[in-house]
Amino acid sequence: LNPAPGQQWRGFSPHRPYTAPAPSATVLLSKCLAIAPALLSNRCTMPNTKSKPLTRAAVERFRHNADGGRIQRLWDAAVPGLGVEASKSGRKWWVFRYRLADKQHIIRLEAVAAMDLDTARDAAVRATAAVRAGADPKVIRQAPGGDTTVAKLWEQYQATPHYQSRSQDFRNGMASTMRAHVLPEWGELPLAAVKRWQVRQRIDGLIEAGKEGAARALLNRLRILFNYALEYDLTDTSPADHIKPRYTRTGRRDAWLRTDTELRRAWWIDAPVQVRMMTRWLLLTGCRRDEARLAHREQITDGAWRVLDTKNDHPLILPMMPAMEAVAAESKQTFGATGWLFPSTTSNFRPMPRSSWEWALRRATDGAWSAHVLRHTVESHMRELGISEEARDAVLNHVRAGAGARYAHGAQLQVKADALHRWHQHLLDVVSADTRNATY
Repeated sequence: LNPAPGQQWRGFSPHRPYTAPAPSATVLLSKCLAIAPALLSNRCTMPNTKSKPLTRAAVERFRHNADGGRIQRLWDAAVPGLGVEASKSGRKWWVFRYRLADKQHIIRLEAVAAMDLDTARDAAVRATAAVRAGADPKVIRQAPGGDTTVAKLWEQYQATPHYQSRSQDFRNGMASTMRAHVLPEWGELPLAAVKRWQVRQRIDGLIEAGKEGAARALLNRLRILFNYALEYDLTDTSPADHIKPRYTRTGRRDAWLRTDTELRRAWWIDAPVQVRMMTRWLLLTGCRRDEARLAHREQITDGAWRVLDTKNDHPLILPMMPAMEAVAAESKQTFGATGWLFPSTTSNFRPMPRSSWEWALRRATDGAWSAHVLRHTVESHMRELGISEEARDAVLNHVRAGAGARYAHGAQLQVKADALHRWHQHLLDVVSADTRNATY
């Protein structure tokens, strides 16, 4: 719209502004058509944006086109967001394209020479999962652990001496929480993509569903896992820290079978014979659920029941009292050659699965109590019988802190026998009434 050469605007003065008349639409259109060929001849070629399933051969053949732009890309239709980038220098990179906060980003994953197609696709899938979780893959790649996923961290932690040295009960509980609440949702996410709000949301959801025990276990075990990651510089922060759930209960297990009627119903529980015998064993010994569930005849030697793998890593050794021998004899007569005291309901040659035991117990008691309630029951009734705390701890295999516990050694079989004799005498007097048909 400038004046022709040698021509000046009429009325122009450097001391006062001049407002030129607006050109008509016809003039504008003619000028645009006049300069269009020049613009087209000097156009900049955009990067290649074709999308088709990549193959190893296609990646190998892909080269920078000299007639094209400075950077050209070929996108993979099989894994959205994954592409291969070629530059004028001849180098090729795997790239990932994503959108976060309404803005498109493209990051380089690795050189094509250093990463094959399958590995690049796996990396793109993990990056996609991170974006869906609200994390930035670029930030994740700069984090200490890089793209280490939660599932990979779990594998590493399982191989540590710390995990291997823990009790079977601890390992089973940790693995159960990971399978049920962690790996399905966060397993493929990089560590930096798991945020505190996600953990809090998961914990709150379990609490609202009435599963406060699972919520406590999840939070505690996530702290264990991410503290390991912090210790080995795999992450800078733990998403399980500084979370204070709003529990509706204190978490203290204070339920126990107080009355004679409740004791009789537990002794004559209407359940499969394995469950009934195991319930009686729990009442007679006060042991933990898995110690009874995995009880084997080989553990009974020299008049004592010996469990070496326990929750607190202290062997449980109890004298075989007459009532315990009666349960073991009934088990051998009922199930024959199997070594398990309380075998599975589907096979006599494997122990009762934890899920089968819990299901049968819930069905028989309508959820009124659990196996741990029986342990509380034994402790509480023994206390009411006047049995000393030292004897109760010996029977239940409690380990208390203090100098006295440090210097206490031996199985204390006589102390345990005296305490169990008094407890069994009281229990058998209560359950001897004809209440076999009592149900919940």
